[in-house]
Parts: sequence; structure tokens; C-alpha cells
Amino acid sequence: MHIKRTFGCSVSGTLTKKTVPMQRGVSINILGAMCKREIVSLLFKKPTAVAAKKKKKLNIYTNAEVNGRISIRTQHYLNFLSHTIDVLDSQGMQGCYLIMDNTPIYKTNEVKDFISFCGYKCAYFPVYSPFLNPIEEMWSKIKFGVCKEEITESDGFILRITESAKTVTLLDCLGWINHAISFFPRCLNRERKL
Repeated sequence: MHIKRTFGCSVSGTLTKKTVPMQRGVSINILGAMCKREIVSLLFKKPTAVAAKKKKKLNIYTNAEVNGRISIRTQHYLNFLSHTIDVLDSQGMQGCYLIMDNTPIYKTNEVKDFISFCGYKCAYFPVYSPFLNPIEEMWSKIKFGVCKEEITESDGFILRITESAKTVTLLDCLGWINHAISFFPRCLNRERKL
């Protein structure tokens, strides 16, 4: 509900005026997987409050109580991977590479072992390389679909995300993957400005 639009329309020669919320809403974490055919799976997770308060040492002399929130953990990611691999298996894609970014939970031994156990291989994008990651463009299209109309409290936010995800087509996925592949020769030549 608190997503700010980055553009607006007005009569030529006049400024656009829009009221935007200044406070942050509740975050929703989304895990997603795509292949050259389609979006394979999406998992939504709202961060939950930690049951007990943690003490965080601020300095040698003082302690302060801090409330934490649990976001995506390795177990959540393993559940997501299990579902994703089931879908890939049903499409006959066994033995393919699962390519992920460098988020720490994606690189744990548990995740690597699970992927290997299921008959897949894992690879990771280089650091700071969103142009090589086609799913970044998928998220951009989904976010545009969500923000196209103003979000109100009566909107089902997850439903709106799901509806926007349904607009991703086979041609979109192929185009995003081919766009990422177009950078490969320049990356292999170690060009600095891509």
C-alpha cells in the first residue's frame, strides 16, 4: 500500500501533483523462479515478529532490548526449492542448472546439498550483475502491474501481485533471457562498462 509511483501525467506545461504515503507498510518477501518457458513458482512470506526479545549489546556499559523480525530463512528457501524442483521435474528439466544471485541463504551447504540430491546443479551470478539476471526484468514487469493503479486498503495485495505475474508471457521470458545472454561475450572479455 505504501509503494510510491515514479511517474505521473498532467496537462502539458504544468507540474504533476500527487499525494504519496510517507510511512512504510508491512513488507512481503517474494521468492520467484523462472525459466525460458514461464514463471515456475512464486512464494509469498510476510515477516513475523520474533516471540522473545533479544538483547543487543550497544557498548560495554549499556544493553538495549531490540525486537527482531524473521524474514526468509534457509528452511523457507528449501521449501520453495522443493516446490520449484517438483515443477521442473514435471516438465522434464532434470539435470539443469539453477542459477541464483549471491544472497547468503542461497549459498548455504544445506541448499547446495539439497539441489545436488535432487539431481540439479547450482551456479551463482557474479556480484553486482543484475543485467545478467533475467528475473530482475520479470520483477520489474510485475511491480509495474501492481503499481499501475493506486493501491488501497481494500485491495488484496497478494492477489494483485499474482494477477500481475500472470501477465508474464513465454515471449517475455525468452526476451529477458536473450537480453542477459547478449552481455555474455562482453563479460567474458572483462569489459568494464557494460
